[in-house]
Amino acid sequence: MSARTKEKLTTFLFLSPWLILFAIFSIYPLIFSVIVSLSRYSGINPHMQFIGIANYVRAFQDDVFLTSLKNTFLFVVGTIPFTTAISLFLAIMINDKLLPMREFFQAGFFLPSVISMVVISLIWLYLYSAEGPFNMMMEKVSGPLKNSVTFFRHSGFLSWIILYIITLLILYVLDLMIAFDEDTKKNRVAAYFISVATWSALHIGFSFTGWWWILIASVVTPLVVILVDSLSFKERLNVRSKLLITFSSVVIWETIVALSSWMGKVIMDYSGRISFLARPETALSSIMVMDVWSAIGYYTLLFIAGLRSIPDDIYEAAKIDGANRWQITLRITLPLLKPTLFFIIAINTIRSFQIFTEIFTMTGGGPSHATETIVHYMYIVGFRRFEMGYASAISYILFGIVMGVTLIQKRFLRSDV
Repeated sequence: MSARTKEKLTTFLFLSPWLILFAIFSIYPLIFSVIVSLSRYSGINPHMQFIGIANYVRAFQDDVFLTSLKNTFLFVVGTIPFTTAISLFLAIMINDKLLPMREFFQAGFFLPSVISMVVISLIWLYLYSAEGPFNMMMEKVSGPLKNSVTFFRHSGFLSWIILYIITLLILYVLDLMIAFDEDTKKNRVAAYFISVATWSALHIGFSFTGWWWILIASVVTPLVVILVDSLSFKERLNVRSKLLITFSSVVIWETIVALSSWMGKVIMDYSGRISFLARPETALSSIMVMDVWSAIGYYTLLFIAGLRSIPDDIYEAAKIDGANRWQITLRITLPLLKPTLFFIIAINTIRSFQIFTEIFTMTGGGPSHATETIVHYMYIVGFRRFEMGYASAISYILFGIVMGVTLIQKRFLRSDV
């Protein structure tokens, strides 16, 4: 036996305990769960009946599963932007010594991350209760808020202008954080203006067609953006960039409009002290607020680590060149922080798709499945109904969704820094 062969056998011998445990507790459950997802299996009765992809087909015919899928996506989309933005803001404030006693605040922000989510959920369960402080505060301000909503509803054009300005500000800030090509900056800003204005105008002009206006706007809006950019600028965006800008502008516009409509409905429907978690229209959003509050400390520390990895020499050189704090933040800090930013978005997305503890502790998926999420529904199906085959199929659907979203993020949010 050669010395090289002996070396390989010795290496394998030392690795074998870990390999055996990995095969038993990781590889085997993975393979078995795939087989289970293609079978009718309770987990109690050893009998297993192979039924092919029937469990996967059943999932997309299950109204509760489709509701949980929608709620999970709403949770992901509704928490990640706020968590990321607030964490980044706090990290910059702490790193630039703009907060007094920054070590105290840093520890305070991180404190919720080390507390059990069950404990946090129980605390917020009281805060959201009918006799909790949030309801007491809402009862005092509901009158002025209802008057404000009524005013804006009766001045439709003013409301549109305000929403339009808010959307453009958000798009501009995102552009500063992600895109740094100065040659095409005017093109991008113009595309934001044109996309939102064209889309909303088509909505108003073709609303009489029902939902057909969406099809019309989806075709006309990008064509208008492509045409205006081609005729107005020397440095032109490529077609892919134009379509991506148009899509992101429309998504953010519709999100702002939907959010403002939801807030108006919640305010106008408020009639007294009822738990926020007992109302279908506020239950999920209440859990989202709690999740943002509890998560920002952890991501703030990650951002601080990313900020402190940026060499001080770069900042000193920028100050010598006369750059102010705002220019340093936009032109140095944010570009060099892109790897950290994209890492945080990726792990936060995966974590948000797996939301379970808060739902299990606070609402149990209610009221009327308003807070049902994929992982919680998978738990109900597998460990209360004992339909392990169907639960395994749901888990692999979730796996496919998370994998797809991660690959999209890797494609579009990758950093060249």
